[in-house]
Amino acid sequence: MPHVVYCFDANYQQHFAASISSLVDHYGDDPASLTVHVITDSQDPTLDAFAEDFSTRKGVNVRINRISDDQISFLELVPRKYRDVKDYINISTYFRILIPQIISGDIDKVVYIDSDTVILSDLSELFSHQMNGKSIGAVLDIDDKINATRHGLSHYFNAGVLLMDLSALRSKKFTQKCIEYMSSEDCDAILGDQCAINIVMQGDIKPLPRRWNRYVTNFDDSISRARDVLADAAIIHFITGQKPWHAWYENELGEHYWSSLRASQWPNPVLKTPRSFGEHHRMARKLTNQGQYPDAVSIYETLVGHLMKKAGDLPPSA
Repeated sequence: MPHVVYCFDANYQQHFAASISSLVDHYGDDPASLTVHVITDSQDPTLDAFAEDFSTRKGVNVRINRISDDQISFLELVPRKYRDVKDYINISTYFRILIPQIISGDIDKVVYIDSDTVILSDLSELFSHQMNGKSIGAVLDIDDKINATRHGLSHYFNAGVLLMDLSALRSKKFTQKCIEYMSSEDCDAILGDQCAINIVMQGDIKPLPRRWNRYVTNFDDSISRARDVLADAAIIHFITGQKPWHAWYENELGEHYWSSLRASQWPNPVLKTPRSFGEHHRMARKLTNQGQYPDAVSIYETLVGHLMKKAGDLPPSA
Protein backbone atom coordinates (compact mmCIF):
# COMPACT_ATOMS: atom_id res chain seq x y z
CA MET A 1 0.00 0.00 0.00
CA PRO A 2 1.54 3.36 -1.04
CA HIS A 3 2.04 5.97 1.68
CA VAL A 4 2.48 9.70 1.10
CA VAL A 5 3.43 12.21 3.81
CA TYR A 6 2.79 15.95 4.00
CA CYS A 7 4.14 18.20 6.77
CA PHE A 8 2.86 21.74 7.32
CA ASP A 9 1.45 24.31 9.75
CA ALA A 10 -1.83 26.25 9.57
CA ASN A 11 -0.36 28.67 7.04
CA TYR A 12 0.00 25.91 4.45
CA GLN A 13 -3.13 23.81 4.97
CA GLN A 14 -4.92 25.45 2.01
CA HIS A 15 -1.95 24.59 -0.20
CA PHE A 16 -1.93 21.02 1.08
CA ALA A 17 -5.53 20.78 -0.13
CA ALA A 18 -4.47 21.72 -3.65
CA SER A 19 -1.58 19.26 -3.64
CA ILE A 20 -3.48 16.26 -2.27
CA SER A 21 -6.29 16.93 -4.73
CA SER A 22 -3.85 16.79 -7.64
CA LEU A 23 -2.23 13.67 -6.16
CA VAL A 24 -5.46 11.72 -5.92
CA ASP A 25 -6.84 12.96 -9.25
CA HIS A 26 -3.77 11.58 -11.07
CA TYR A 27 -3.38 8.39 -9.05
CA GLY A 28 -3.83 5.44 -11.39
CA ASP A 29 -4.85 2.77 -8.89
CA ASP A 30 -7.82 2.49 -6.53
CA PRO A 31 -7.67 5.53 -4.18
CA ALA A 32 -8.57 3.21 -1.31
CA SER A 33 -5.09 1.69 -1.67
CA LEU A 34 -3.46 5.08 -0.99
CA THR A 35 -2.81 6.47 2.50
CA VAL A 36 -1.91 10.12 3.00
CA HIS A 37 -0.31 11.00 6.33
CA VAL A 38 -0.44 14.59 7.58
CA ILE A 39 2.04 15.80 10.18
CA THR A 40 1.00 19.19 11.53
CA ASP A 41 0.71 21.44 14.57
CA SER A 42 -2.48 23.02 13.22
CA GLN A 43 -5.49 22.74 15.54
CA ASP A 44 -7.81 24.33 12.99
CA PRO A 45 -11.07 22.34 12.80
CA THR A 46 -11.29 23.37 9.14
CA LEU A 47 -8.45 20.96 8.40
CA ASP A 48 -10.16 18.06 10.16
CA ALA A 49 -13.44 18.76 8.39
CA PHE A 50 -11.68 18.97 5.03
CA ALA A 51 -9.78 15.71 5.58
CA GLU A 52 -12.97 13.86 6.53
CA ASP A 53 -14.94 15.26 3.62
CA PHE A 54 -12.12 14.71 1.11
CA SER A 55 -11.65 11.12 2.28
CA THR A 56 -15.36 10.43 1.84
CA ARG A 57 -15.55 12.01 -1.60
CA LYS A 58 -12.32 10.55 -3.00
CA GLY A 59 -12.10 7.24 -1.14
CA VAL A 60 -8.54 7.91 0.03
CA ASN A 61 -7.36 7.35 3.59
CA VAL A 62 -6.13 10.59 5.24
CA ARG A 63 -4.50 10.31 8.67
CA ILE A 64 -3.74 13.43 10.68
CA ASN A 65 -0.81 13.21 13.11
CA ARG A 66 -0.49 16.21 15.40
CA ILE A 67 2.92 17.21 16.66
CA SER A 68 3.22 16.85 20.43
CA ASP A 69 4.66 19.41 22.82
CA ASP A 70 7.62 17.09 23.43
CA GLN A 71 8.32 16.90 19.69
CA ILE A 72 8.15 20.68 19.39
CA SER A 73 10.58 20.98 22.31
CA PHE A 74 12.89 18.52 20.57
CA LEU A 75 12.85 20.59 17.37
CA GLU A 76 13.50 23.75 19.39
CA LEU A 77 16.99 22.38 20.05
CA VAL A 78 17.66 23.87 16.61
CA PRO A 79 18.85 27.48 17.11
CA ARG A 80 16.22 30.08 16.22
CA LYS A 81 18.40 31.53 13.46
CA TYR A 82 17.91 28.25 11.57
CA ARG A 83 14.22 27.97 12.41
CA ASP A 84 13.32 31.35 10.93
CA VAL A 85 15.08 31.46 7.57
CA LYS A 86 13.69 33.87 4.99
CA ASP A 87 9.92 34.29 5.14
CA TYR A 88 8.84 30.74 4.33
CA ILE A 89 11.05 28.49 6.47
CA ASN A 90 10.01 28.02 10.09
CA ILE A 91 9.84 25.24 12.66
CA SER A 92 7.18 23.37 10.65
CA THR A 93 9.79 22.83 7.93
CA TYR A 94 11.57 20.54 10.38
CA PHE A 95 8.55 18.28 10.84
CA ARG A 96 9.77 16.10 7.96
CA ILE A 97 12.87 14.98 9.83
CA LEU A 98 10.47 13.46 12.40
CA ILE A 99 8.79 11.29 9.76
CA PRO A 100 10.68 8.07 10.65
CA GLN A 101 9.59 8.51 14.29
CA ILE A 102 5.99 9.59 13.77
CA ILE A 103 4.94 7.22 10.99
CA SER A 104 4.07 3.76 12.28
CA GLY A 105 6.96 1.32 12.56
CA ASP A 106 5.24 -1.21 10.29
CA ILE A 107 5.48 1.24 7.36
CA ASP A 108 8.84 0.89 5.65
CA LYS A 109 8.64 3.27 2.69
CA VAL A 110 6.96 6.63 2.04
CA VAL A 111 7.04 9.51 -0.39
CA TYR A 112 7.28 12.89 1.30
CA ILE A 113 5.90 15.84 -0.71
CA ASP A 114 6.01 19.57 0.09
CA SER A 115 2.62 21.28 0.20
CA ASP A 116 3.60 23.91 -2.39
CA THR A 117 3.43 21.33 -5.17
CA VAL A 118 1.02 20.12 -7.80
CA ILE A 119 1.14 16.51 -9.00
CA LEU A 120 0.60 16.08 -12.73
CA SER A 121 1.22 12.35 -13.14
CA ASP A 122 0.50 9.00 -11.52
CA LEU A 123 2.94 8.53 -8.63
CA SER A 124 2.83 4.75 -8.86
CA GLU A 125 6.12 4.80 -10.78
CA LEU A 126 7.82 6.77 -8.03
CA PHE A 127 6.46 4.46 -5.31
CA SER A 128 8.06 1.48 -7.08
CA HIS A 129 11.36 3.23 -7.81
CA GLN A 130 14.34 1.10 -6.81
CA MET A 131 16.55 2.67 -4.15
CA ASN A 132 19.63 0.53 -4.92
CA GLY A 133 20.59 0.38 -1.27
CA LYS A 134 20.19 4.11 -0.63
CA SER A 135 18.05 5.43 2.22
CA ILE A 136 16.63 8.46 0.40
CA GLY A 137 15.79 9.33 -3.19
CA ALA A 138 15.71 13.00 -4.22
CA VAL A 139 16.15 15.37 -7.16
CA LEU A 140 19.24 17.57 -7.44
CA ASP A 141 18.59 21.08 -6.17
CA ILE A 142 18.29 24.05 -8.53
CA ASP A 143 21.47 25.38 -6.86
CA ASP A 144 23.16 21.99 -6.66
CA LYS A 145 26.69 23.13 -7.50
CA ILE A 146 26.64 26.27 -5.33
CA ASN A 147 25.28 24.51 -2.25
CA ALA A 148 27.41 21.39 -2.75
CA THR A 149 30.55 23.52 -2.85
CA ARG A 150 29.48 25.49 0.24
CA HIS A 151 29.00 22.29 2.25
CA GLY A 152 31.84 20.24 0.78
CA LEU A 153 29.51 17.73 -0.88
CA SER A 154 29.60 16.08 -4.28
CA HIS A 155 25.91 16.92 -4.81
CA TYR A 156 23.14 18.83 -3.04
CA PHE A 157 19.53 17.66 -3.22
CA ASN A 158 16.20 19.42 -2.83
CA ALA A 159 14.08 18.06 0.03
CA GLY A 160 10.70 19.02 -1.46
CA VAL A 161 10.09 15.48 -2.72
CA LEU A 162 11.74 12.58 -0.91
CA LEU A 163 11.49 8.83 -1.42
CA MET A 164 12.26 7.55 2.07
CA ASP A 165 13.27 4.09 3.29
CA LEU A 166 12.00 4.48 6.84
CA SER A 167 13.48 1.22 8.09
CA ALA A 168 16.96 2.32 7.03
CA LEU A 169 16.49 5.85 8.38
CA ARG A 170 15.35 4.55 11.75
CA SER A 171 18.30 2.20 12.05
CA LYS A 172 20.70 5.01 11.09
CA LYS A 173 19.21 7.40 13.68
CA PHE A 174 18.40 9.91 10.93
CA THR A 175 16.23 12.17 13.07
CA GLN A 176 18.67 12.42 15.97
CA LYS A 177 21.66 13.03 13.70
CA CYS A 178 19.87 15.83 11.85
CA ILE A 179 19.09 17.59 15.13
CA GLU A 180 22.63 17.04 16.38
CA TYR A 181 24.02 18.68 13.26
CA MET A 182 21.56 21.59 13.39
CA SER A 183 22.50 22.34 17.01
CA SER A 184 26.27 21.95 16.50
CA GLU A 185 28.81 24.76 16.24
CA ASP A 186 29.70 23.59 12.72
CA CYS A 187 26.15 24.04 11.45
CA ASP A 188 25.80 26.16 8.31
CA ALA A 189 22.19 25.36 7.48
CA ILE A 190 21.23 28.36 5.35
CA LEU A 191 18.25 26.38 4.04
CA GLY A 192 17.19 24.75 7.27
CA ASP A 193 16.74 21.01 7.53
CA GLN A 194 17.38 20.57 3.80
CA CYS A 195 21.05 21.25 4.53
CA ALA A 196 20.99 18.85 7.47
CA ILE A 197 19.49 16.08 5.34
CA ASN A 198 22.16 16.55 2.67
CA ILE A 199 25.02 16.57 5.15
CA VAL A 200 23.83 13.77 7.44
CA MET A 201 22.85 11.53 4.51
CA GLN A 202 25.73 12.33 2.16
CA GLY A 203 26.53 9.32 0.00
CA ASP A 204 23.21 7.75 0.95
CA ILE A 205 20.90 9.68 -1.40
CA LYS A 206 19.94 8.33 -4.80
CA PRO A 207 19.36 10.95 -7.53
CA LEU A 208 15.83 10.84 -8.94
CA PRO A 209 14.88 12.01 -12.45
CA ARG A 210 14.12 15.72 -12.39
CA ARG A 211 10.53 15.15 -13.53
CA TRP A 212 9.68 14.19 -9.95
CA ASN A 213 10.50 17.68 -8.68
CA ARG A 214 10.36 20.33 -11.43
CA TYR A 215 11.12 23.77 -10.04
CA VAL A 216 8.89 26.73 -10.84
CA THR A 217 9.58 30.32 -9.81
CA ASN A 218 8.15 33.76 -10.52
CA PHE A 219 11.38 34.93 -12.10
CA ASP A 220 11.50 35.86 -15.78
CA ASP A 221 13.59 32.87 -16.89
CA SER A 222 11.17 30.40 -15.30
CA ILE A 223 8.14 32.25 -16.68
CA SER A 224 9.58 32.07 -20.20
CA ARG A 225 10.25 28.31 -19.88
CA ALA A 226 6.90 27.38 -18.34
CA ARG A 227 5.70 25.18 -21.19
CA ASP A 228 9.03 23.37 -21.46
CA VAL A 229 8.89 22.58 -17.74
CA LEU A 230 5.34 21.32 -18.05
CA ALA A 231 6.27 18.98 -20.91
CA ASP A 232 8.25 16.58 -18.71
CA ALA A 233 6.97 17.32 -15.20
CA ALA A 234 5.37 14.72 -12.95
CA ILE A 235 5.45 17.16 -10.00
CA ILE A 236 5.81 20.93 -10.20
CA HIS A 237 7.24 22.59 -7.12
CA PHE A 238 6.74 26.30 -6.50
CA ILE A 239 10.05 27.23 -4.90
CA THR A 240 11.25 30.58 -3.43
CA GLY A 241 9.11 32.96 -1.38
CA GLN A 242 6.79 33.97 -4.25
CA LYS A 243 3.91 31.53 -4.62
CA PRO A 244 0.82 31.08 -6.83
CA TRP A 245 -1.46 32.23 -4.00
CA HIS A 246 0.16 35.68 -4.20
CA ALA A 247 -1.91 38.07 -6.32
CA TRP A 248 1.22 39.31 -8.12
CA TYR A 249 2.36 35.82 -9.23
CA GLU A 250 2.85 35.83 -13.00
CA ASN A 251 4.02 32.34 -13.99
CA GLU A 252 1.20 30.66 -15.92
CA LEU A 253 1.96 27.37 -14.17
CA GLY A 254 0.44 28.90 -11.06
CA GLU A 255 -2.97 28.23 -12.58
CA HIS A 256 -2.41 24.52 -11.93
CA TYR A 257 -2.41 25.37 -8.23
CA TRP A 258 -5.74 27.19 -8.47
CA SER A 259 -7.43 24.53 -10.58
CA SER A 260 -6.33 21.85 -8.08
CA LEU A 261 -7.47 23.98 -5.16
CA ARG A 262 -10.90 24.47 -6.72
CA ALA A 263 -11.16 20.73 -7.33
CA SER A 264 -10.26 20.04 -3.69
CA GLN A 265 -13.29 22.05 -2.49
CA TRP A 266 -11.20 23.71 0.21
CA PRO A 267 -13.54 26.26 1.82
CA ASN A 268 -12.98 30.01 1.33
CA PRO A 269 -9.63 30.00 -0.53
CA VAL A 270 -7.41 32.98 0.28
CA LEU A 271 -5.49 35.03 -2.30
CA LYS A 272 -2.73 37.06 -0.64
CA THR A 273 -2.83 40.70 -1.73
CA PRO A 274 0.31 42.88 -1.97
CA ARG A 275 1.45 44.79 1.10
CA SER A 276 5.06 45.83 0.56
CA PHE A 277 6.39 48.29 -2.02
CA GLY A 278 8.00 45.46 -3.99
CA GLU A 279 4.82 43.38 -4.01
CA HIS A 280 2.78 46.32 -5.27
CA HIS A 281 5.38 46.95 -7.97
CA ARG A 282 5.19 43.33 -9.13
CA MET A 283 1.39 43.54 -9.08
CA ALA A 284 1.49 46.60 -11.32
CA ARG A 285 3.84 44.82 -13.72
CA LYS A 286 1.53 41.82 -13.88
CA LEU A 287 -1.49 44.03 -14.63
CA THR A 288 0.49 45.83 -17.34
CA ASN A 289 1.42 42.53 -18.98
CA GLN A 290 -2.25 41.52 -18.87
CA GLY A 291 -3.31 44.75 -20.55
CA GLN A 292 -5.13 46.04 -17.47
CA TYR A 293 -3.54 49.47 -17.87
CA PRO A 294 -5.89 51.66 -15.74
CA ASP A 295 -5.41 49.39 -12.70
CA ALA A 296 -1.65 49.24 -13.29
CA VAL A 297 -1.39 53.03 -13.64
CA SER A 298 -3.32 53.48 -10.39
CA ILE A 299 -0.80 51.34 -8.52
CA TYR A 300 2.17 53.08 -10.15
CA GLU A 301 0.72 56.49 -9.19
CA THR A 302 0.36 55.33 -5.59
CA LEU A 303 3.93 54.06 -5.56
CA VAL A 304 5.27 57.32 -7.01
CA GLY A 305 3.29 59.28 -4.42
CA HIS A 306 4.76 57.12 -1.68
CA LEU A 307 8.30 57.72 -2.96
CA MET A 308 7.74 61.48 -3.22
CA LYS A 309 6.39 61.62 0.33
CA LYS A 310 9.32 59.58 1.57
CA ALA A 311 11.74 61.91 -0.23
CA GLY A 312 9.96 64.94 1.29
CA ASP A 313 10.40 63.50 4.76
CA LEU A 314 14.18 63.30 4.37
CA PRO A 315 16.22 66.02 6.12
CA PRO A 316 17.81 68.56 3.77
CA SER A 317 21.32 67.70 2.66
CA ALA A 318 24.19 69.64 4.17
